[in-house]
Amino acid sequence: MSGGCLSRRALLRAAGLAGAGVALSGCRLLAPPALPALSQPVVTDRGELSPRRKALEERYGIRLVTHTLNTDRQLVQPAPDGRDLLVEWDDERIAILDETLRVLPASFYRARTDRRTGEQRTVHFALLRQLDVPGRTFGVAAEMRPYFSTDPVVVFLIGSFPVNARGRAYSRSVIVHELTHKVSNLERTDSYEAFFRPSGLRTQEDLNRAYASVIRRDSRGRLQFESATAYGAYNPEEHGAVASEHYFMGREIFLSGLAPNRVPELGALGEMGYFGYAQFLGEEQAITFYEALKRNLYEGREYRYHQLL
Repeated sequence: MSGGCLSRRALLRAAGLAGAGVALSGCRLLAPPALPALSQPVVTDRGELSPRRKALEERYGIRLVTHTLNTDRQLVQPAPDGRDLLVEWDDERIAILDETLRVLPASFYRARTDRRTGEQRTVHFALLRQLDVPGRTFGVAAEMRPYFSTDPVVVFLIGSFPVNARGRAYSRSVIVHELTHKVSNLERTDSYEAFFRPSGLRTQEDLNRAYASVIRRDSRGRLQFESATAYGAYNPEEHGAVASEHYFMGREIFLSGLAPNRVPELGALGEMGYFGYAQFLGEEQAITFYEALKRNLYEGREYRYHQLL
């Protein structure tokens, strides 16, 4: 993965996603070599009356962005060339959302009352067509935009939200990453103190130093990331969201890591492997960090390979 915030903004702007005043709170980057065979099906059924979609929305109090909703709310803009980027949610992807949300605390997806306007802020999920940008070595897999068109919108690119057996765990991980940004931005005013400071990494320099063994720089001095774990070096918000992904894998992996290809049922996610936080923080600090996420983010819930214990 490569590039910085400017490159990410440029990529979104090219897709007609970023406009004036949009706050980009965090994204999950996708390195194409890591997921070479994930399917990118074209979804043509608009599914406006899908019973599964309605059930999901009612169960969690969320909204899936459909063409009908988007016509009214303009949550997703067309590409500069006029192409419609929005894809309707199919039942398989709705099922992945359901199996992920059902094991997360309600704070990850619940609506909130805006402190400034008093309006209800409901989390929206949008699925978009993949955008190919020549010369880019990464793509945005998902983006959490907390202050876009009043309601928070989580954007997923269809190629980064696979439904096949090899990619399903990866999709769940992306969901958790983005919704961690939702909790951080909309649920707590002290997220830095609650989620990030317990790691002992207080500044960008701290992050760069801790992750030095798994990042490198290109000829222009830009950070290059060798793993999803290392993307946590990008900034404190991403450090927290990536750590949340690790927490969702379980205590053992969070602390000690996971060698590639050790857990076949994790598919592409298992092929990538994970670094344990004890490698970066030391065992005592890593345990402190894990316990802070357990208490302040996951409300006491613990997991193993995305399954609630």
